[in-house]
Amino acid sequence: RDRIGAAGARAGLRERAALWGYYLRFRETWGLVLARFIGDGAFYFFAFWLPQYLSAERGFDVLRIAAVAWIPFLAADLGTLGGGWLGQRLMRAGWSVDRSRKTLIWAGAAGVLVAMPVTEVESASVALLLVSLAIFAIQVKTASLFPLAADLFPARDVATVWGMSGAAGSFGAALLQWLIGWLVDGFSYYPVFVIVSTLCLGQALMITLFIRRIEPVQGAAPPRLQAHRLLRSRRYGYGSAGIRKEGSRTEGTRTSEV
Repeated sequence: RDRIGAAGARAGLRERAALWGYYLRFRETWGLVLARFIGDGAFYFFAFWLPQYLSAERGFDVLRIAAVAWIPFLAADLGTLGGGWLGQRLMRAGWSVDRSRKTLIWAGAAGVLVAMPVTEVESASVALLLVSLAIFAIQVKTASLFPLAADLFPARDVATVWGMSGAAGSFGAALLQWLIGWLVDGFSYYPVFVIVSTLCLGQALMITLFIRRIEPVQGAAPPRLQAHRLLRSRRYGYGSAGIRKEGSRTEGTRTSEV
């Protein structure tokens, strides 16, 4: 029984790997994966490093950080709502999905550049304002970036494609945290803000280069691997979930009693 369960697990892993491999054949998938790998770290930087920056560079104590650190995240909420509303407004005005999405992605990416001089301004209030505007711009971009998987791929596979890009985004963000720590320890926050301010431009560039037009991808209907599942069920007598069924018949991914 253990061997049967292990065989089912290996077969399931092969099926998932085959599905991932299938979608990596599309340049649109690579556009989403590379875009998030490059750009997701910008928001993570502001979310994780802002309190440390305010303390180390601006002399804020814990109470003062608590009093003002929420402001950029309110700006993020407004950017998300405003970006989504504006995208819908543009499409209702006759803009195509492609034009609306890419325009707002590029506008948001360009807006993040306001964070570049944060370390150079004398006023802590101005620095906080610039950070708030940058996070607002990130979320305006995000409101048009995050729906792309649904714009491009069949509904049943949106989670798979978006999960692949999300994993790449988290991995890229994790690598960025290491780079930020190294730069802060060895240099200062100045190169960090310069790099973070430009990441979203790289993200927008990946979308433009790899996704020539935002519309349903032709041929994005992966094989259901039914033949493999049927062969497996006949050999071991269990369904795709790995549960053995005595006297059962398996069709595709569903198991029904005879």
